Amino acid sequence: MTPIDTVRRAAGRALGPFALPIELWADGISDLARLLRGSVPGGELEEWDPDYIRRTLSSLWGALSVYFRPQVGGLENIPEDGPVLLVGNHSGGTLIADSFVLSAAFYRHFGPDRRFHGLTHDIAARMPGLAILRRYGAVRASHENARRAFELGAHVLVYPGGDWETFRPSWRSGEVDLAGRTGFIKLALDEGVPVVPVVAIGGQETALFVTRGERIAKLLMLDRLLRTRVLPVTIAPPFGISIFELPPRIPLPAQITLQVLPPIDLLEEFGSDADPDEIYRTLEDRMQAALDELAEERDLPLVGRVGEPSSDGAESRDGSGGSAEAREPERREGEGREAPVAEEGARESEGDLTTASQEGADDDLVESPPTATRLPRTPRRASLPASERDGRGDGAAPADQDAVDAPPEEDALVAEVADREAADGAGAELHVDEPWEGYASMRVAEIAERVRGASPETLAAVRLYEQLHKGRRGVLTAVERELVRG
Repeated sequence: MTPIDTVRRAAGRALGPFALPIELWADGISDLARLLRGSVPGGELEEWDPDYIRRTLSSLWGALSVYFRPQVGGLENIPEDGPVLLVGNHSGGTLIADSFVLSAAFYRHFGPDRRFHGLTHDIAARMPGLAILRRYGAVRASHENARRAFELGAHVLVYPGGDWETFRPSWRSGEVDLAGRTGFIKLALDEGVPVVPVVAIGGQETALFVTRGERIAKLLMLDRLLRTRVLPVTIAPPFGISIFELPPRIPLPAQITLQVLPPIDLLEEFGSDADPDEIYRTLEDRMQAALDELAEERDLPLVGRVGEPSSDGAESRDGSGGSAEAREPERREGEGREAPVAEEGARESEGDLTTASQEGADDDLVESPPTATRLPRTPRRASLPASERDGRGDGAAPADQDAVDAPPEEDALVAEVADREAADGAGAELHVDEPWEGYASMRVAEIAERVRGASPETLAAVRLYEQLHKGRRGVLTAVERELVRG
């Protein structure tokens, strides 16, 4: 046993869960000794150390809980048996708080002996002094390392957006930008592994990210020298301005929220001849819709949510890494039922209801709440964005135009509701009940799955409810897609 290992063991006995600083100090000494011997840390799979995780996990989670106050939901969506590919949006520069939170939450949920590897940039994976990353499973990002991890039955985490996404300006915190990279999709298809999307918010608030600096990075040819297309500028303590994280900064204590979405079997959903570009667009849309919800729940930067969740918000998350199940019995009871639009009269005066408009949303999908006298009829042509029509991106209409006609049953239902509500008083605002019991507590991704293959009546009910109460882009887009398929 080396002297460093002796110190680790003594600290573990004496300090228990508070021995993390000693572990980090010992890691730094070990890496320095390796450098003096001419050896550079490799960031290989063999450095994963479940005993190290077992010794440090409680300390790490305690520190993260105090500083970043994490809320993690949906860990039950991750299949217990590997291999699995988790795909996340990337935030926080090189000090990726959400990645630390996800890794710690994963091991708390599955245990330290469950293999989990995060694909990391070469610099982070091999940086001396960051042994904790390698012990927790960080490896150099490559298809070879990912395949080797899959062979071991591991869960593998990839951030396709990489440095391009993690250094986006702070005012674009609520955007998913996977940088157009589809290599991870081809990898998942080749290996036959399910994809589990993970979205996070809060990381871009750990500093003020001013610019990526992509132009100057191109001039300096950093893509060839350091495998990066950015030279970011950030403002953070203690030195103020940092360029490419130098001088080092201290991350601000922003509240971090993560949500794990249901797994996707690419072959089952998209077929054996799946187009990676189509899968990419679908996956990014689902992740964006889920991130939109997390952004809606966020009241203040750094602070996160103020007070208790609203009654029509997403399901609550606890700090232990699991989602609360308070409304699950009610949701299960309503499963499979398609509730018609309510026959109640208008309940609220004009101006009480507002539609949450979102940046970049299509005008024909998100509108102001209609009054009973001007309830819009469902268009006979589905109003998908031009880039999504017929999958060609040129805005051309499909050859079979009848395929996008809205079902006549939906028009009839909308007209019936409009006439009924108009009879209760012209100019009154419409009110509709939830399309099904428990709808208000469901997240965008769950609703998008539920409306797949739903009847015209259900699609109409969802559309009306969203137009009057929320106007969420992800739900309305899912409804439009079902109309196209119908």
